Amino acid sequence: MKTGRPISTDDAIRPAPTATSTAVAQDQDPRRTDWNERDLALILTALLAGLRAEELRLVDVGDVRTLDDGSAVVKVKGKGGKERNVPIEAALLAVIGTYMASRAARFPQSKKRSATSKSTHLFGMASLRTAIRRSRW
Repeated sequence: MKTGRPISTDDAIRPAPTATSTAVAQDQDPRRTDWNERDLALILTALLAGLRAEELRLVDVGDVRTLDDGSAVVKVKGKGGKERNVPIEAALLAVIGTYMASRAARFPQSKKRSATSKSTHLFGMASLRTAIRRSRW
């Protein structure tokens, strides 16, 4: 029976999200429709939180809850309608905050939603497709 080679520490600690985030943040051919903050938040949330595309699409703004230590928890509705809480670290929360600030600047006419109003999705399906295409996956 043949076994694979052991993973060295250099192979195990690969900064894949850093390479992807750098590619998204430093897009050399900016277009009017580009939105680097959204693309970066979307890709890093998918990678670091381990969310499926449909879970990511259905996350509402109110589903992100901050904790005392600066990190956060995202309430996700997964397969079969099961809900789970996914922890995210403070650095990812800062990226999401930057995206939300850019969203407010881009769409100043939109109102902030209250807890009782209809929910607003954090990301849409078109955003997912655009971010994946631009990240060169």
